[in-house]
Amino acid sequence: MATNPYAIDSSALSGLPAGALNPYAVGAPLGSPLSGDYGYDDGDVDVEVVSPSGYARYALFRFLGLAIWSHANVASTLLRVQYLPNAATRSRLAHLGSSSSGDEGSDLDADHEDDDNETDFASDGFASDGPARGGDDLDFLLSQPSTAMSSVPSTSAPSRVDDDGYVVHSYADDAATRPLTMLPPLTGGLWSTVRAVRRHPEEGTLALYKALFTDFARHMLAETMEPTLCSSACDSLGIDDTLLPVDHDNPIPISLVALVTSVGVDFLLSPFAIACTRLAVQTSRPERKYRGFLHALRAQFLDVRSNPYMNLTLVLPTLAASAVGNGFALFTPLLIDRVLGVSETYNPIRYAVYELVLKTVRDLALLPLQTAQARLYAQPAAHPRDGRDWVAIVPQAPVPYTGIRDCLVRTQREEGGARAEHRADAAAAKAGPAAVAKLAGRRARRNRKLRRRGSTGASELGLWWRLEPLYQGLGLRMASNVAYFLMRVMTEYIEVTLDDDEF
Repeated sequence: MATNPYAIDSSALSGLPAGALNPYAVGAPLGSPLSGDYGYDDGDVDVEVVSPSGYARYALFRFLGLAIWSHANVASTLLRVQYLPNAATRSRLAHLGSSSSGDEGSDLDADHEDDDNETDFASDGFASDGPARGGDDLDFLLSQPSTAMSSVPSTSAPSRVDDDGYVVHSYADDAATRPLTMLPPLTGGLWSTVRAVRRHPEEGTLALYKALFTDFARHMLAETMEPTLCSSACDSLGIDDTLLPVDHDNPIPISLVALVTSVGVDFLLSPFAIACTRLAVQTSRPERKYRGFLHALRAQFLDVRSNPYMNLTLVLPTLAASAVGNGFALFTPLLIDRVLGVSETYNPIRYAVYELVLKTVRDLALLPLQTAQARLYAQPAAHPRDGRDWVAIVPQAPVPYTGIRDCLVRTQREEGGARAEHRADAAAAKAGPAAVAKLAGRRARRNRKLRRRGSTGASELGLWWRLEPLYQGLGLRMASNVAYFLMRVMTEYIEVTLDDDEF
């Protein structure tokens, strides 16, 4: 049950113990539809011998399943990593950028050496899980002339260009200054993101399979390592692992062993998860930073700040997302059966209702962690310094995140409501110049009020609009949970109908 940092929960069997999804794992039941179903009687112990052809068939089906979900996986990763500031944030960027000049600018530059040192220190993974700077992140960003941004043309802050002559993207620019490698703002859902990737001249349909082989290798390794390590740990502790945790008189020991094993395997295989995220986000140009699967893995160990086992900004999100995802999967059946007293055998409909509720709670708790995980994996400060430029196809935060908390707080504060604003801009553009002018005037008055109050604008939005950037892909997850619930209800109804017909 390895937790994919950007997958769409394609398996509905999250309540099974470690190794239950793998028919070739140690202790897996005989008679699996994908297995060779070879076994012999050695006293009182059934030993399963796996045929190479059976394992090859299972690997093929696993690869095809991941290929089907690859479009949604890549789209969800892009939506989570994308930095899409709201109008209040863009206004603050322009206002702060225009005011940081003269003596004030020299004072900010004088203080900036310490800030740079703190940023480098945090990017190496040895900073605390929170903002490393005492001031506002946007003040920190705008105090640097090289990163100053403005939403209007300005002679004091000309646009910067790179070595190839491209205008360096700023988040208040229009389509004319957007780099050719970058997608337009992704304001819709998963399928609109898939269409945007397909239509991009430098990406196309093949870009939706960038991380497929890496994801496949990670899943196959996890499904081989987890049941083996869990079985070995249970044997050494004298725990019976032939039963599901819910069937044990004391299910806590085996559940904790399975949880620790799952989290440990996710941590060991975190280089594969990081490679998946970075391959999905980087450009498809030939001069891209990572040439392929093996290069993306090997490059992580070239620099301390990119080492997935030493950088705390990479380690902590891995452990947090894995613990929450695997914890819900393991303890959901125990909570329903032991605490709520609902048996899956004797009351399957009620059991399915409780399971649907707990899966919804799981998604609400897990999605923000996975959003922070994807952003911390892909941010430029976490890449190795190997002389190759990192070019992403979506804009990323201009100031590095220093941890999970910093990422979650800044995301809802700086990006809350941005997608609704972009949709309003599109609607006003269709309505005509008068509607555009009216919308711009209304926003200008609102931004002036916010600046007088010293507010960032996030508190003026509703709760959902503030949290929307943290829940990209929630609709598809809810739809899959409801579909699985309806499938269980229909299956139970058909079984009851057949039993009545027999009598």
